[in-house]
Amino acid sequence: MLQTREIQPSLHEATARGQEIAAHAKKLPPVALRTRFPDDPFGDAVRATVEMAAIDKALPVIHITLNGLDDDKHHSVDCHWEQLKYHGDALKRLSAGLAALREGLKEIGRWDDTLVVTYDEFGRSPMENEDKGTHHGLATTHFVMGGRVSGGLHGEAPPVVRVFNVGGPQPAIDTRRLWTTVIEKWWERPAEGVFARRHKTLDLIRA
Repeated sequence: MLQTREIQPSLHEATARGQEIAAHAKKLPPVALRTRFPDDPFGDAVRATVEMAAIDKALPVIHITLNGLDDDKHHSVDCHWEQLKYHGDALKRLSAGLAALREGLKEIGRWDDTLVVTYDEFGRSPMENEDKGTHHGLATTHFVMGGRVSGGLHGEAPPVVRVFNVGGPQPAIDTRRLWTTVIEKWWERPAEGVFARRHKTLDLIRA
């Protein structure tokens, strides 16, 4: 998208309505930015995010993915083997990309009305497995950023005694509390019906 400025060739998945809109969309105008973005696929995705946020302020959600440099998720966050070899680089690229995202959003005046939240489809066990990696777990760590985010740590360090390779400790905070917070405190919409029961919001977002 950064090269062609066209949406249609850049689509990975879209609903029928989304495909129709993309097929008739005009080329995206160039966006001049002073912010320097990392020279890797995640840096490109971050720059595209900032440009789209500058062009269309009505976009409700933009999703970007951190993979390995070979486009393999097992060489970034799903590290079942050789975690020491791959995971440090993934965290370095993530931190550099998020720092550039913050600077870019501040440059275009969107930092205070943007909420950045990380997510994964599973957690991680803290115990090393037989392949010098870690298996899936019940708990994970989320990062939340934005001009209206109240900084600090939420939750508590889980006990790691008698923890198995698969599963790990129970989460200190139900992840549905995080997404209830996004729905109700950020989007200002009711969360009833999204989950099977009501979940208390977290004190994450300033008015």
